[in-house]
Amino acid sequence: MGDNASAFCFPEEETLSRAPGTYAVFETSQGTIVCRLLEKEAPKTVANFVGLAEGTKEFTTRARGRR
Repeated sequence: MGDNASAFCFPEEETLSRAPGTYAVFETSQGTIVCRLLEKEAPKTVANFVGLAEGTKEFTTRARGRR
């Protein structure tokens, strides 16, 4: 994940107005929510979120250590 890369695909016109970085976009019945993920400030949290969102990481509970 680079600073100018996005982990998710968006229509071209939407990405042009955003600063470089990784974003999560949530489409809801009440509208769209765009969240910039701060990789430099919280790299492990962002990597975990992106992995779970993309399905490349399995969810496990820390207390039980299982899926």
